[in-house]
Amino acid sequence: MDIWQLATVVYLLSFALYVACTEHANVEEDPKSAGVATFVLQEEFDRYTGYWWCPAAEPTVGGGKILRILYEENDESEVEVIHVTSPMLETRRTDSFRYPKT
Repeated sequence: MDIWQLATVVYLLSFALYVACTEHANVEEDPKSAGVATFVLQEEFDRYTGYWWCPAAEPTVGGGKILRILYEENDESEVEVIHVTSPMLETRRTDSFRYPKT
């Protein structure tokens, strides 16, 4: 699957990586992501990004450079969505997360 087919888009601008949600406002509507670390990657490996830069740039014929990036694509449609109420009484907001249970 190409990255632009996902609702989450990863793009580069001036050597900075940006992740933007383009279609769906919440995790319940869209279980797919790209370039974002999954819960397991964050918890077990202390890794908070879902992408890795190639350490070496490849020179081009015109004198430029090709920079490569490896990014993680995820489809968590089989992962249960849990709802957590905010502890702040004045907001009474509920956040939704995909939380893998054993």
